[in-house]
Amino acid sequence: MERDIESWIRSLTPRGALHEFYTSRIWQRTAAEIKQAQHNECQHCRKKGIYKRAEVVHHVNPVKVRPDLALSRTYTGQDGKEHPQLIALCQDCHNAVHHSAQEPEITLERW
Repeated sequence: MERDIESWIRSLTPRGALHEFYTSRIWQRTAAEIKQAQHNECQHCRKKGIYKRAEVVHHVNPVKVRPDLALSRTYTGQDGKEHPQLIALCQDCHNAVHHSAQEPEITLERW
């Protein structure tokens, strides 16, 4: 099934149709599970001692680059250690992450 999702995402990317993935039932269910597991708290704000409700789930490794990790909760870094792949964030932190990466503002989950 994960190979099917990876192939599906790869077919969406050149068409600029990733919103189909972000509005899919499987992503919506995965995002809800991640938010619940992370207590519906923005993980970046939490590190600063601030409580802010999570609104989106961020892919550390972008879906366009690593469609194989689209639904994965973790990934193995170059250091050989396991790291979170999906992180619950507030909209402000999500936008800040993408702006710091010099990407356009991404709010696909709001489509």
